[in-house]
Amino acid sequence: MLSVNKEICNSNILIVEDDYLGRMVLKEIFASQGFVNIAEAENGKEALEKIKSFHPDLIILDVVMPIMDGVECCKHIRSDSDPHIANVPILFQTSLDGMADKALLFEVGATDYLTKPVDPHEITARAVVHLERDAMTKRLREFQLRMAGELEIARMTQGILIPDNVVIDEMAEAYGLQICSHYQSCSELGGDFWGFKSLSNDELAIYMVDFAGHGVNAALNVFRLHALMQSAMDTARTPSAYLTYLNSILAPLLPTGQFATMFYGVINNKRNTLSYAAAASPPAVLF
Repeated sequence: MLSVNKEICNSNILIVEDDYLGRMVLKEIFASQGFVNIAEAENGKEALEKIKSFHPDLIILDVVMPIMDGVECCKHIRSDSDPHIANVPILFQTSLDGMADKALLFEVGATDYLTKPVDPHEITARAVVHLERDAMTKRLREFQLRMAGELEIARMTQGILIPDNVVIDEMAEAYGLQICSHYQSCSELGGDFWGFKSLSNDELAIYMVDFAGHGVNAALNVFRLHALMQSAMDTARTPSAYLTYLNSILAPLLPTGQFATMFYGVINNKRNTLSYAAAASPPAVLF
């Protein structure tokens, strides 16, 4: 007897076989291994109707049947608009043993096949393999969907840090400036951001940051630095002091190999000056 875990034993198995005795034998084989959710169908047409409500995790499908045979049934399953139905493992059982017959089964979408008479140990072993593989694939798919959703939320949150056109226009008008920008991350999450902050009616701070790397780590570092920047505003009017202070509190928090370059400048529109400091960042280009 195979050792089958509880999750696999709770899988839904649909047996499609026109011979009553054959169905009962297969049902008993799986029941003896601890499988409890087993449904039956006498032909392909009945199988397609049951699939919608039973949601099988594995289909044991005979080839030669009345009304609708296994080949036609398999074609319908593989073309279903529901990916959970279209991708269900299909294990054919057949008395056909010609190479062309076997090739046809895989051509229409068979996951695997067995030649009748079916050996009880072989069919359960193969069924378990395909159920375990399908369960792993589903978990991976769910993980990917969850991660994609979380990355999208993080990307949108990171986007909030970047000034939008409305804010840019407001700042440009308030300080008599022309401001143009372009921001595009090279992946779902990046380590770059820029922005500005009003220091007084005459002074506007502007900054650009580039963290090493991309992805989740770089994004987390962006949020971390952005929070630290808000706590260091006491020195914000003096760029060198501001970057020195940020470096002193950020450096101990970052693992070796993670770092950021930063440009920070203060525009004084009354004096018509730009004071800036650069931490491993190229200096400003003045025209």
